[in-house]
Amino acid sequence: EYMKHQLLEAARSGNEERLLSILTPFNVNCHAQDGRKSTPLHLAAGYNRYKIVQILLQNGADVHAKDKGGLIPLHNSASYGHFE
Repeated sequence: EYMKHQLLEAARSGNEERLLSILTPFNVNCHAQDGRKSTPLHLAAGYNRYKIVQILLQNGADVHAKDKGGLIPLHNSASYGHFE
C-alpha cells in the first residue's frame, strides 16, 4: 500500500513535509479505497493546495486519472472555484 492513507491525508491537508517524506513513484497515483476513489492530485486540487499540486505533478502524478465519478483532478479544482 506504500503508506497510501498517509499520502492521501497529506495531500488533502496540505502537509508538504509529510507528503515529501512518503511520496514515491509507486504511490503518487494511488486511489482512496472509500468515497470517490480520489488520487492525491484530486484531493490537493480540490482543497486548493497549490504547492502540493506542484510537487505531485513534478513527481509524476497523472492529470488524467479519473475518480469513481469519472472526474479528473482539474474538475475538482474548477468545481470548487480554484482556477490557478
